[in-house]
Amino acid sequence: MATCSSYNCLSLGAYNSTLDNCSTFRTGGTSAIVLLACDHQITDPTDGTAILAEIAAGRAWLVENLKVGISAGTPVTVDPITACGTSKVIKNTYTGTIYDAKVDATNNDFWNQLTNGYVIGGMIMNVCATDGLSDIAIYVDAEISFSGGLVQPDVNTDLIRFEVSFTWNSVGYDIITAPTGVWD
Repeated sequence: MATCSSYNCLSLGAYNSTLDNCSTFRTGGTSAIVLLACDHQITDPTDGTAILAEIAAGRAWLVENLKVGISAGTPVTVDPITACGTSKVIKNTYTGTIYDAKVDATNNDFWNQLTNGYVIGGMIMNVCATDGLSDIAIYVDAEISFSGGLVQPDVNTDLIRFEVSFTWNSVGYDIITAPTGVWD
């Protein structure tokens, strides 16, 4: 048995291995997001009424009809604290990409502003529905930065679009019940 220097401050918890039926496997994809300003007032990201109030107050932006995905996190580590120990993961760097084919002057201004140093305080991503399962969203409660912009293909068999990458550092993100009334 390995002898470990354990600094696990939280219990690992339980894992649900139950497969109720074939639809238990959830499909991916996000077509709508809410970007949250650094000064947003949302305390419950499942509260659709609060999210709509933040949008009305200008502290959140609803962006729909997109293609959004996130990749597995890349570990950020620190050196071992003992001579015989291993590096410890302290958080992960997550990245994602937004594809937006709604190209016009207004959206160009929006994405240009966002990708030129604008930082937001969080994001709620509405996960595409899977038959037989409840609707969920992914909630990122962290500072998020953006890069990218307009892609103008050199052929007319591809779409002009915005491709925007986003990055954040955290110990993870939350899977939540999708807030009602925001994207429906």
